[in-house]
Amino acid sequence: MSEPKEIKDDLIMTLIVGEPNDAGNEDCVIASDSSDSTICGGRTIKSRACNERESYDKIIFRDKSTRNSGDGTCTSPGRCKDCKDGFYASGGYCEKACSWRSDSTRCYPGYCDEQLASKCRCTRGFSGIQCDEITEYVKIMHAEAKLSDESNTILTTPDDPNVPYNQPVKWSNNNKWKFLELDFSLKYHTFEMPPKPDPTGDKHFVTYFKYDIEKALLVIEHRSMGVSRNNRMLNCRNGYPYPNISYYKLWLNITCTAENGGSLIYRDREDGNRDIKVRLKGKTVQSSLIFRWDYITPYQECINGSKTDCNQPPVDCKDVSKQPDIKVRWGGWKDDLSGIDHFELELYELVSTGRHLNHINGPAVHRDEKISVHTSEQILKLPKPGMYSMILTSIDKAGNHQSARCLVFYDDISVVDIKHTKRIKVNEASAKTNYTWVSVDDVELSVTWPDRFLNERHEKHGWLYEVAAYVGVQEEYDDLYGPRKVSPIDNIHGIVKFEIKYEVYGPYLKANQSFTQTANVLSQAEYLNITWEDGYRLDITVKALDILDNYKDDIISVYKDVSSPVIQNLWLTKGDRVNISVHSMEDFSKMTIEWEAFDYASGLDQVEWRLYNNHTGIEEHGKATPTTQGEAETLEDCINKYGSAPKGPSCYCTMFHGCFHKHFQIRPNIVKDSGITPGMEIGLHDSDYYIEVTVTNKALLKTKKTIQISLDLSPPHEGYVHDGLKGDSEVDFQQDLNIDAHWEGFFDKESGVDFYQYIFSDHCFSKNEMAISKEVFRITMK
Repeated sequence: MSEPKEIKDDLIMTLIVGEPNDAGNEDCVIASDSSDSTICGGRTIKSRACNERESYDKIIFRDKSTRNSGDGTCTSPGRCKDCKDGFYASGGYCEKACSWRSDSTRCYPGYCDEQLASKCRCTRGFSGIQCDEITEYVKIMHAEAKLSDESNTILTTPDDPNVPYNQPVKWSNNNKWKFLELDFSLKYHTFEMPPKPDPTGDKHFVTYFKYDIEKALLVIEHRSMGVSRNNRMLNCRNGYPYPNISYYKLWLNITCTAENGGSLIYRDREDGNRDIKVRLKGKTVQSSLIFRWDYITPYQECINGSKTDCNQPPVDCKDVSKQPDIKVRWGGWKDDLSGIDHFELELYELVSTGRHLNHINGPAVHRDEKISVHTSEQILKLPKPGMYSMILTSIDKAGNHQSARCLVFYDDISVVDIKHTKRIKVNEASAKTNYTWVSVDDVELSVTWPDRFLNERHEKHGWLYEVAAYVGVQEEYDDLYGPRKVSPIDNIHGIVKFEIKYEVYGPYLKANQSFTQTANVLSQAEYLNITWEDGYRLDITVKALDILDNYKDDIISVYKDVSSPVIQNLWLTKGDRVNISVHSMEDFSKMTIEWEAFDYASGLDQVEWRLYNNHTGIEEHGKATPTTQGEAETLEDCINKYGSAPKGPSCYCTMFHGCFHKHFQIRPNIVKDSGITPGMEIGLHDSDYYIEVTVTNKALLKTKKTIQISLDLSPPHEGYVHDGLKGDSEVDFQQDLNIDAHWEGFFDKESGVDFYQYIFSDHCFSKNEMAISKEVFRITMK
C-alpha cells in the first residue's frame, strides 16, 4: 500500500475528525438555500461543519506545530472540501487516514481505498483491524507412516496419504516391526499477493514484511505396557526412518504440528521514526497418525461368559432343511480393543472319509470376504443336497480373528423306505402263525423290526457321521447346538427316531397308546404292556423318521388266543340214533361220523379225521381234511349258507375272523387221503377201530379227540319172552286188561345189547315190521 501523496514529511500523527456517533444518511441535511445553512455531518458552517475538534487527539508536525481539527469547508450538503493535512474528506466528515497509530489501522497487508482507515481492505488470507491475523491454515498435503519388518511386511496409515486429517487408528497384531518410515509434505499459500513494503519508509510506513510456515514439528511417542518412551521431534518436511521399535508395543502416535506466521516492521513517525516489529497472528494445524497393537482375538459374549443367561450360538443356521435357501445369523461378537472390523463367511461341502465327515478338497462353495460389522445375517443358496459347513470368521481391526462353525444338512430328495424282506413282529407271537397269533398270556410283549426301515441316501453318504474338527475353529466355537451338530447322530440305516403306537380292539376299541418315541433307536425294538383277552386284536404301528422328519409307517395286527378249540359229541350216527359206537356193516364207507368243533376266539383253521386200527400196530383205513365250515362274514351269512345242513345251521361268529358252522357230519367216500383209502374199506367182524378227529384253530392250537368203535356183523343171540310178571308162572289167559311180559337170554358177546324194542299186538311182528311200525316201544340199555 502506497502512502497518500498529500501527506507531508513532518506529519507524525493522525487526527480523527468528524462525528462518529452520527450514523445513517443523516450526515447531510439541506435546510435552506443559504450556504451558511449547508449541513455536513449534521452541522452547519456556523457549528463547525467539516471542522470538528478532537479534544483528546492532535497532529504534531515536524516543526512542533499541532492541529486537532480538519479545517475543511462544507460546500454542499454532506460534502466536505479542503480538509487539511492528515485529514480526508469523506461525505460529511473529514476522516482519519490509515497510519501506524494504534488507534488507527496499519491496514497491512492490505489496501486503504481513498486513503481512509474506514475503507481498509485486508489482503485475502489476512484479517483483523490491523490485517495482521492469518486466516489460512498450513495444509498437510501428504501424510504417511509405514511400519516394516525384516520380511518386508508393510503396514501403512492412512489408507489414502492425501487425506491426512481425522484418520482412524491403524491396528496391528505384529510385534516384529523393525522400522518406521514417515513422509509428510506441507503447503501454505495465500490467495492474493500482499503489497510490497517500503524498506526506505518514505512512501509507506511499513518497511519490512514476511510470512511463511514458521514451525513444523514431528512428535513420535511410544507406549509399551503403559510406559511412554522414545519421544522424538523431527522436521515434518522430510521423511525419516525410525528404527529399533521391535519391543512389545501397545501404542505409537506420530503427530505433525505446523504453524504459519510472520512479522512486519513499521516506522512510528511520531516517535522519531522508531521501527517497531509486529508478529503476525498465525494458524496452527495438526495431524496425528496412530498405530495401536491388539493381540487378543475377538470373542462371542455367550462363549466368553461375559454375558450371563445367554444361549445364543456364535453362528446359527437351520440345521436341517428341505429348502436350499439357508439363513445364517450371528450376533454377540465383541472385541474390547480394536473392535470388530468385518466378518467373513465361507461355505464348504462335507464328504465322508471313513466314519467322519470332512471338508471336501478344493475351494469353498461360497466365500464372502468383507461383510460389514452392521450385518448380522445372510441367506445362502445351497447348490445340491448334502452336508455343509458354514465358517463365520470375526476379524478385528488388528487382524486377529476367531472362527465359528455351524452345520446344515440339506436334502429335498431322500425318502424313508421299507425293506420288504424284513418285517415287524411280536416275538411272543407264534412263528408257526407267521407271528400273527399270540398264544401266551404274557402282559409284556416284545416288538421288534430289525432292518425294516431305511433312508438309503443318508446311510450311503454317511451324512449322519461325526463331523471332524476344523483346524480354524476352537471346540467351544464349533457347532454344539441343534439336531445336527458335530457329534455323530445315532441312527440305524439313516433312521434317527422310531415312534410306536398301539390299539386294542375287542371288537371295539378297548385300550390304546398314541405315538411314543422308543427308548433306543439302535435296538429297533420296544416293550409294550398290553391287557387283552382271547379273540382281541392288537394293532401296532411303527413310525420311522429320518433327521428331516420324513417318515414311513408300517402296521401289523396280531391276535390273542391261548385256548385250544373244542370238540364234543364225536360219535357214529344212524338215522336219528346218535352216540353209536358199533358199526354193523363191514364197509366203512357206509358209516356216518358226526361231531361238533368250534373256537369262539379265533375260529377253526383246519379239521382232520382219520380211521385206523391197532391190531398189530397202527394201520390207517382212511383220512380226510374237510372244510372248517367258515367263509361267512356275518351270522346271517352263515345261517343262509348252512341252512340245509343235516341238522340245520349251528353257527357262531368270532370277533375278527368270520362265522363258522360247528356241526360236522361225514359220510366218507372211498378216495385216497380224502376219505376211506381204497382197498381198506372192509373191516373185520368183532374188531375194534378208532376214529380220531383233530381240530386246529387259527392260533394253531390243536385239540384231538378219539373214539373207539367196534365192528359187529352178527345180530344179538336170541332169548325168551314170557307172559306175566317175572317170577310168576307163565299164563296164557287173564281176566284184566293189564298185560305184562318179561324176557331173558338175549345177549351179544361182540358189542353187547344196546336197546330192546317191543310191541303188544294180536299177532307176531316180523323184523321189518318192527322197524317201520310206529307202535314199537324202545328201551335203551344204560
